[in-house]
Amino acid sequence: MRKGKIQLAYIILTLICIYYTQLFAQESPIRGVWIWGQTFTSSNTQTIINKLADNNVNEIYLLVKGTSGTKTDATKITDIITRAHAKSIKVHFWYIVFQDDAYVNANPNAHVYHCPKPDVSVRPYRMSTSAVNPFYPGYKKYVLNNIGYFLNNFDCDGIHLDNIRYDHLVYSFDTYSLKKAASLGCDTTRLLGFFDTAAAYAANAEGNGFINAYSNKDPDVVTWTNMRKNVVAEYISAIRDTIGKIKPGIKLTAAYMPDGAYSPNLSDVHYGQNYTEHSTLLDMISPMAYFKSYGQNTSWLKSVTQSAINRVVSTCKISTGVQAFDNVTPTELGEQISYSMEGGSHGVLIFRYGAITTDGWAVVKSKFEEILTTVVTVYDFAPLNQNFPNPFYTTTEISFKLTEHCTVSLNIYDAQGKLIREEINSKMNPGDYKVVFDGSSLPAGLYFYKLNMGGKNSTHKMILKK
Repeated sequence: MRKGKIQLAYIILTLICIYYTQLFAQESPIRGVWIWGQTFTSSNTQTIINKLADNNVNEIYLLVKGTSGTKTDATKITDIITRAHAKSIKVHFWYIVFQDDAYVNANPNAHVYHCPKPDVSVRPYRMSTSAVNPFYPGYKKYVLNNIGYFLNNFDCDGIHLDNIRYDHLVYSFDTYSLKKAASLGCDTTRLLGFFDTAAAYAANAEGNGFINAYSNKDPDVVTWTNMRKNVVAEYISAIRDTIGKIKPGIKLTAAYMPDGAYSPNLSDVHYGQNYTEHSTLLDMISPMAYFKSYGQNTSWLKSVTQSAINRVVSTCKISTGVQAFDNVTPTELGEQISYSMEGGSHGVLIFRYGAITTDGWAVVKSKFEEILTTVVTVYDFAPLNQNFPNPFYTTTEISFKLTEHCTVSLNIYDAQGKLIREEINSKMNPGDYKVVFDGSSLPAGLYFYKLNMGGKNSTHKMILKK
């Protein structure tokens, strides 16, 4: 009996060690902001990067192609990346997919078409917005060529897709989409009949009739909705393949409407976005949980985050998008970050840099530091002590005990895992040791110190303040 208990205890301890070792190996939570390319100028780029680093931002999502279709200047992009990487900040290229003024101006038939609306037209009619019909011949190739350009010419850390969706269920009833749907077995004449009278339009376009028909598995509505959902997946898959050919290993992420986290049928019908299905193609989804836009309070972000996590596959992280625009107060900004993290979010993205006030930045800095300090200290043996004092302002003492003659290394890393300093790398005899670490030349923030003793590792965190 005693032997059995010892074996069980050993198994449990082993599992605990494996769990925490894997946990430590996970990437640092995202502390990100969306930022427009036009925010940067030749004179302010370093100032902005310094501000981001000082406020514990570790990833920026840089708009490189917006709704206008214009690409951000290549020299500017290179400069931003160089300066950001020097501060251990990752740069993801934020790309607007299904909106492009330049493209629809050059290709008028690529505009989306509205469904019949009796007071406007009894037939589908062309819109004049920047929205592009994803079924328009040649558009996917255009998108992939653009993605290829960015991958081939810049050292980015990821591609981030936005507007990879339809704007509403009333779009796009164009010839190409209707022909595709008919080839899949959809009775498109019957489909258009959902909107061809004032009463039908009110029930199905303005009310929930079309969504209810999908939920009740109406064959034509299901075929139509699945077709739109699948074309979104096809674009994501093609972009992922392009990344794999040119720059394998970088992240493919996307900003999604939050509705899909808690109302998947609504999201399928309106946007063609499905968290579960599309998460198999993405490394991260950011639900744009802008509470004011949805008439909610800040606690809503917790439930959105939890629901989104429950929808996606395990290989896809959820990093909640939080709102800084529309006069969001610093208190509300902090609450959004807290509720997102409580919901299990792998960090947060703030929309957007230019909307964060001075007082808001103070909250962001504090909340992002909290995210940093939740990182778990992990070790597979325990001769390494917690540094003292901690937090510290200039110097701190790191002590450890060796029980055998072996090769020892003691290294210091920043919060992004970049090696800052090698304190020890030599063979040492058994005994008690102390090292005084001087952080006077380093910026304030979270750091890790890692001791390797004969192949065994122990890691602790420490906080430097100024």
